[in-house]
Amino acid sequence: MSNVTINDASDVSRKIDTFQRTEGSDTVEMQAVVQVDKNGLPVTDEDDHIFDDYSTAGFIYEFWAVAGSLESAAVWKGFRYEIATGKRKWLDGGNRTQIAANRAALIY
Repeated sequence: MSNVTINDASDVSRKIDTFQRTEGSDTVEMQAVVQVDKNGLPVTDEDDHIFDDYSTAGFIYEFWAVAGSLESAAVWKGFRYEIATGKRKWLDGGNRTQIAANRAALIY
């Protein structure tokens, strides 16, 4: 087993495990990675997803909410990615309490 590093939602470098699986003469190195939000909860396929690279020059916004949520409802979680620095900043406030329609004006 070996360790590699990856940055978490808070931009802190963390180690994740890789392992080898052998079946017969075949050996495969595997790594289990799940996209999680700032609270460590997995982002699931059942979530609605907004990917916005057009509202503000130099930034990309990503938001998630329960499927069927309106962008105007206070049920979203998300982050802003600054293209120039490569930094990702998660929204201030609680999990799934933001209005995605206001994404350019929110505090990250």
